[in-house]
Amino acid sequence: MYNSDYQNEKMIGRKEVPHWKRLAKKEELPKWMFFRHQTRPPLALHFLIVRKISRILILKSNDMKKLLKLSAVILVLLGTSCEVEPVDEDVKNSQLLEQANLSHKKSDAMVKTTADAVNPILGEVTGTSVLRRTKNGLTINYKTDGLIPGHTYTMWWVIFNNPEACATTPCTMDDFMNAGEVQPVLIYGTGHLVGQSGKGNFSSHLKVGDNDGSINELLGLPEVGGILEGNAFSAEVHMIIRSHGPAIPGLINEQISIFTGGCEVDFAPFTEIPDEEGECGDVEVSIHLPVAGS
Repeated sequence: MYNSDYQNEKMIGRKEVPHWKRLAKKEELPKWMFFRHQTRPPLALHFLIVRKISRILILKSNDMKKLLKLSAVILVLLGTSCEVEPVDEDVKNSQLLEQANLSHKKSDAMVKTTADAVNPILGEVTGTSVLRRTKNGLTINYKTDGLIPGHTYTMWWVIFNNPEACATTPCTMDDFMNAGEVQPVLIYGTGHLVGQSGKGNFSSHLKVGDNDGSINELLGLPEVGGILEGNAFSAEVHMIIRSHGPAIPGLINEQISIFTGGCEVDFAPFTEIPDEEGECGDVEVSIHLPVAGS
Protein backbone atom coordinates (compact mmCIF):
# COMPACT_ATOMS: atom_id res chain seq x y z
CA MET A 1 0.00 0.00 0.00
CA TYR A 2 1.09 3.51 -0.74
CA ASN A 3 0.90 6.10 2.00
CA SER A 4 -1.46 9.03 1.73
CA ASP A 5 1.29 11.51 0.97
CA TYR A 6 2.31 9.53 -2.06
CA GLN A 7 -1.30 9.08 -3.18
CA ASN A 8 -1.86 12.81 -3.02
CA GLU A 9 1.25 13.43 -5.11
CA LYS A 10 0.10 10.92 -7.70
CA MET A 11 -3.38 12.42 -7.86
CA ILE A 12 -2.07 15.86 -8.77
CA GLY A 13 0.07 14.37 -11.54
CA ARG A 14 3.48 14.66 -9.96
CA LYS A 15 6.28 12.33 -10.93
CA GLU A 16 6.53 9.17 -8.85
CA VAL A 17 8.98 9.64 -5.99
CA PRO A 18 11.09 6.55 -5.17
CA HIS A 19 10.60 5.13 -1.72
CA TRP A 20 14.19 5.74 -0.69
CA LYS A 21 13.86 9.45 -1.54
CA ARG A 22 10.76 9.82 0.59
CA LEU A 23 12.48 7.97 3.40
CA ALA A 24 15.52 10.18 3.07
CA LYS A 25 13.32 13.26 3.17
CA LYS A 26 11.84 12.13 6.47
CA GLU A 27 15.33 11.58 7.85
CA GLU A 28 16.17 15.16 6.74
CA LEU A 29 19.38 14.23 4.91
CA PRO A 30 21.51 17.00 3.36
CA LYS A 31 21.08 17.78 -0.35
CA TRP A 32 24.73 16.97 -1.20
CA MET A 33 23.90 13.28 -0.81
CA PHE A 34 21.75 13.35 -3.95
CA PHE A 35 23.27 13.25 -7.43
CA ARG A 36 21.61 14.65 -10.54
CA HIS A 37 20.01 12.18 -12.97
CA GLN A 38 20.20 9.42 -10.37
CA THR A 39 18.45 6.16 -11.27
CA ARG A 40 19.47 4.14 -8.22
CA PRO A 41 19.73 4.96 -4.50
CA PRO A 42 23.05 6.83 -4.03
CA LEU A 43 24.79 8.01 -0.88
CA ALA A 44 21.50 9.05 0.69
CA LEU A 45 20.31 5.46 0.98
CA HIS A 46 23.75 4.32 2.05
CA PHE A 47 23.59 6.85 4.86
CA LEU A 48 20.22 5.55 5.99
CA ILE A 49 21.40 1.94 5.93
CA VAL A 50 24.50 2.80 7.91
CA ARG A 51 22.37 4.68 10.42
CA LYS A 52 20.10 1.69 10.85
CA ILE A 53 23.05 -0.67 11.19
CA SER A 54 24.69 1.58 13.74
CA ARG A 55 21.53 1.54 15.85
CA ILE A 56 21.40 -2.27 15.69
CA LEU A 57 25.05 -2.66 16.61
CA ILE A 58 24.75 0.00 19.35
CA LEU A 59 28.15 1.37 18.47
CA LYS A 60 30.42 2.54 21.19
CA SER A 61 33.42 4.73 20.66
CA ASN A 62 35.82 1.98 21.77
CA ASP A 63 34.21 -0.90 19.86
CA MET A 64 36.78 -1.22 16.99
CA LYS A 65 35.47 -4.53 15.62
CA LYS A 66 32.02 -3.06 15.01
CA LEU A 67 33.56 0.04 13.46
CA LEU A 68 35.45 -2.17 11.01
CA LYS A 69 32.28 -4.08 10.14
CA LEU A 70 30.44 -0.84 9.50
CA SER A 71 33.29 0.48 7.30
CA ALA A 72 33.20 -2.73 5.25
CA VAL A 73 29.45 -2.35 4.68
CA ILE A 74 29.94 1.23 3.48
CA LEU A 75 32.67 0.21 1.03
CA VAL A 76 30.58 -2.61 -0.41
CA LEU A 77 27.57 -0.36 -0.89
CA LEU A 78 29.61 2.36 -2.54
CA GLY A 79 31.27 -0.13 -4.84
CA THR A 80 28.06 -1.79 -6.02
CA SER A 81 25.48 0.98 -6.29
CA CYS A 82 27.17 4.23 -7.28
CA GLU A 83 26.57 5.30 -10.87
CA VAL A 84 29.57 5.74 -13.22
CA GLU A 85 29.14 8.33 -15.96
CA PRO A 86 29.66 6.93 -19.49
CA VAL A 87 33.00 7.67 -21.17
CA ASP A 88 32.83 9.96 -24.17
CA GLU A 89 33.77 7.83 -27.20
CA ASP A 90 35.59 10.68 -28.96
CA VAL A 91 37.72 11.28 -25.89
CA LYS A 92 38.40 7.58 -25.55
CA ASN A 93 39.44 7.26 -29.19
CA SER A 94 41.67 10.31 -28.87
CA GLN A 95 43.38 8.82 -25.85
CA LEU A 96 43.91 5.54 -27.68
CA LEU A 97 45.44 7.36 -30.63
CA GLU A 98 47.78 9.26 -28.34
CA GLN A 99 48.87 6.03 -26.71
CA ALA A 100 49.42 4.42 -30.12
CA ASN A 101 51.49 7.38 -31.31
CA LEU A 102 53.55 7.30 -28.12
CA SER A 103 54.14 3.58 -28.58
CA HIS A 104 55.20 4.18 -32.18
CA LYS A 105 57.65 6.87 -31.11
CA LYS A 106 59.20 4.58 -28.53
CA SER A 107 59.54 1.62 -30.89
CA ASP A 108 60.71 3.44 -34.05
CA ALA A 109 63.62 5.89 -33.90
CA MET A 110 63.03 9.09 -35.84
CA VAL A 111 65.80 11.31 -37.21
CA LYS A 112 65.01 14.83 -38.46
CA THR A 113 67.28 16.87 -40.73
CA THR A 114 66.86 20.35 -42.21
CA ALA A 115 68.39 21.48 -45.51
CA ASP A 116 68.34 24.62 -47.62
CA ALA A 117 66.08 24.81 -50.66
CA VAL A 118 68.20 26.24 -53.46
CA ASN A 119 67.52 27.64 -56.90
CA PRO A 120 70.79 26.75 -58.73
CA ILE A 121 69.78 28.84 -61.75
CA LEU A 122 69.72 32.04 -59.69
CA GLY A 123 72.21 30.84 -57.09
CA GLU A 124 69.78 31.71 -54.29
CA VAL A 125 68.48 30.00 -51.15
CA THR A 126 64.71 30.14 -51.50
CA GLY A 127 63.52 28.16 -48.48
CA THR A 128 64.06 25.04 -46.38
CA SER A 129 63.03 21.41 -46.30
CA VAL A 130 62.62 19.19 -43.26
CA LEU A 131 63.04 15.44 -43.68
CA ARG A 132 61.92 12.95 -41.04
CA ARG A 133 63.20 9.39 -41.29
CA THR A 134 62.08 6.22 -39.57
CA LYS A 135 62.88 2.63 -40.50
CA ASN A 136 59.45 2.51 -42.18
CA GLY A 137 59.83 5.49 -44.51
CA LEU A 138 60.42 9.20 -45.14
CA THR A 139 58.31 12.32 -44.65
CA ILE A 140 59.26 15.65 -46.23
CA ASN A 141 57.99 19.20 -45.79
CA TYR A 142 59.41 21.61 -48.36
CA LYS A 143 58.75 25.35 -48.07
CA THR A 144 59.88 27.93 -50.61
CA ASP A 145 59.02 31.50 -51.57
CA GLY A 146 60.92 31.53 -54.87
CA LEU A 147 58.14 30.38 -57.19
CA ILE A 148 56.17 32.26 -59.86
CA PRO A 149 52.51 33.08 -59.13
CA GLY A 150 50.08 31.29 -61.42
CA HIS A 151 52.62 28.64 -62.40
CA THR A 152 52.34 24.90 -61.80
CA TYR A 153 54.93 22.79 -59.97
CA THR A 154 55.60 19.20 -58.98
CA MET A 155 57.91 17.83 -56.29
CA TRP A 156 59.91 14.65 -56.85
CA TRP A 157 61.76 12.23 -54.60
CA VAL A 158 65.22 11.34 -55.93
CA ILE A 159 66.57 8.51 -53.77
CA PHE A 160 70.12 7.20 -54.03
CA ASN A 161 69.85 3.86 -52.22
CA ASN A 162 73.62 3.30 -52.27
CA PRO A 163 75.26 6.75 -52.12
CA GLU A 164 78.65 5.20 -51.32
CA ALA A 165 78.80 4.16 -54.97
CA CYS A 166 78.37 7.77 -56.17
CA ALA A 167 81.39 9.48 -57.74
CA THR A 168 80.99 12.52 -55.50
CA THR A 169 79.31 13.66 -52.31
CA PRO A 170 76.57 14.64 -52.65
CA CYS A 171 75.47 12.43 -55.50
CA THR A 172 74.58 14.04 -58.84
CA MET A 173 72.53 13.06 -61.85
CA ASP A 174 75.78 11.95 -63.50
CA ASP A 175 75.64 8.99 -61.11
CA PHE A 176 72.58 7.74 -63.00
CA MET A 177 75.11 6.36 -65.47
CA ASN A 178 76.10 3.92 -62.72
CA ALA A 179 72.53 3.08 -61.81
CA GLY A 180 73.28 -0.60 -61.22
CA GLU A 181 75.47 0.30 -58.24
CA VAL A 182 73.92 3.56 -57.05
CA GLN A 183 70.35 2.19 -57.30
CA PRO A 184 68.57 5.52 -57.85
CA VAL A 185 64.80 5.92 -57.96
CA LEU A 186 62.70 8.96 -58.94
CA ILE A 187 59.17 9.05 -57.52
CA TYR A 188 56.37 11.62 -57.64
CA GLY A 189 55.75 13.42 -54.36
CA THR A 190 53.05 16.04 -54.87
CA GLY A 191 52.14 19.08 -56.98
CA HIS A 192 50.50 22.52 -56.69
CA LEU A 193 49.31 25.55 -58.58
CA VAL A 194 51.08 28.46 -56.87
CA GLY A 195 49.06 31.47 -55.70
CA GLN A 196 49.81 35.16 -55.84
CA SER A 197 52.25 35.01 -52.90
CA GLY A 198 54.74 32.94 -54.91
CA LYS A 199 55.14 30.63 -51.91
CA GLY A 200 55.04 26.87 -52.09
CA ASN A 201 54.43 24.38 -49.29
CA PHE A 202 54.95 20.78 -50.44
CA SER A 203 54.58 17.72 -48.21
CA SER A 204 54.85 14.02 -49.02
CA HIS A 205 55.39 10.64 -47.36
CA LEU A 206 57.22 7.70 -48.94
CA LYS A 207 57.08 4.23 -47.41
CA VAL A 208 59.94 1.79 -47.65
CA GLY A 209 59.37 -0.41 -50.70
CA ASP A 210 56.71 1.89 -52.21
CA ASN A 211 57.41 2.33 -55.92
CA ASP A 212 54.12 3.98 -56.96
CA GLY A 213 54.74 7.07 -59.08
CA SER A 214 58.21 5.97 -60.18
CA ILE A 215 59.47 7.46 -63.48
CA ASN A 216 62.59 5.27 -63.72
CA GLU A 217 61.27 3.54 -66.83
CA LEU A 218 60.47 6.91 -68.45
CA LEU A 219 64.07 8.04 -67.87
CA GLY A 220 65.58 4.77 -69.03
CA LEU A 221 66.66 3.67 -65.54
CA PRO A 222 66.20 0.18 -64.07
CA GLU A 223 63.34 -0.18 -61.62
CA VAL A 224 64.66 -0.39 -58.06
CA GLY A 225 61.52 -0.68 -55.93
CA GLY A 226 61.57 2.60 -54.03
CA ILE A 227 63.54 2.89 -50.82
CA LEU A 228 65.06 -0.53 -50.27
CA GLU A 229 64.48 -2.30 -46.95
CA GLY A 230 66.97 -1.08 -44.37
CA ASN A 231 67.98 2.00 -46.42
CA ALA A 232 65.70 4.67 -44.91
CA PHE A 233 68.57 6.18 -42.90
CA SER A 234 71.51 5.39 -45.19
CA ALA A 235 69.96 6.64 -48.46
CA GLU A 236 70.78 10.08 -49.83
CA VAL A 237 67.59 12.04 -50.51
CA HIS A 238 67.22 14.87 -53.04
CA MET A 239 63.94 16.78 -53.35
CA ILE A 240 63.41 18.36 -56.78
CA ILE A 241 60.93 21.14 -57.58
CA ARG A 242 59.98 21.00 -61.25
CA SER A 243 58.20 23.83 -63.05
CA HIS A 244 55.52 23.08 -65.62
CA GLY A 245 55.13 26.71 -66.60
CA PRO A 246 51.97 28.83 -66.44
CA ALA A 247 48.72 27.03 -65.67
CA ILE A 248 47.00 25.87 -68.85
CA PRO A 249 43.18 25.59 -68.62
CA GLY A 250 42.16 21.97 -69.02
CA LEU A 251 45.69 20.68 -68.33
CA ILE A 252 46.29 21.83 -64.75
CA ASN A 253 45.70 18.38 -63.23
CA GLU A 254 48.33 16.92 -65.56
CA GLN A 255 50.71 19.81 -64.88
CA ILE A 256 50.70 19.13 -61.15
CA SER A 257 50.79 15.32 -61.26
CA ILE A 258 52.73 14.07 -64.30
CA PHE A 259 56.42 14.53 -65.08
CA THR A 260 55.66 15.58 -68.66
CA GLY A 261 52.35 17.31 -67.86
CA GLY A 262 51.91 20.33 -70.14
CA CYS A 263 55.48 20.02 -71.42
CA GLU A 264 56.33 20.73 -75.07
CA VAL A 265 59.83 21.98 -74.33
CA ASP A 266 61.90 20.38 -71.55
CA PHE A 267 64.94 22.33 -70.43
CA ALA A 268 68.02 20.58 -69.11
CA PRO A 269 67.89 20.41 -65.28
CA PHE A 270 68.65 23.71 -63.55
CA THR A 271 69.50 25.67 -66.70
CA GLU A 272 66.46 27.87 -67.38
CA ILE A 273 63.31 28.97 -65.56
CA PRO A 274 60.19 28.10 -67.59
CA ASP A 275 58.25 31.22 -68.43
CA GLU A 276 55.97 30.38 -71.34
CA GLU A 277 53.20 27.83 -71.72
CA GLY A 278 54.54 24.42 -72.66
CA GLU A 279 57.95 24.99 -71.05
CA CYS A 280 59.15 22.69 -68.24
CA GLY A 281 62.31 22.25 -66.20
CA ASP A 282 63.79 21.55 -62.76
CA VAL A 283 64.21 24.80 -60.82
CA GLU A 284 64.92 23.96 -57.15
CA VAL A 285 66.64 21.25 -55.12
CA SER A 286 67.16 20.37 -51.46
CA ILE A 287 69.64 17.65 -50.46
CA HIS A 288 69.63 15.46 -47.35
CA LEU A 289 72.75 13.36 -46.84
CA PRO A 290 72.64 9.94 -45.13
CA VAL A 291 72.27 9.90 -41.35
CA ALA A 292 72.97 7.48 -38.54
CA GLY A 293 69.80 5.58 -37.58
CA SER A 294 68.58 2.39 -35.94
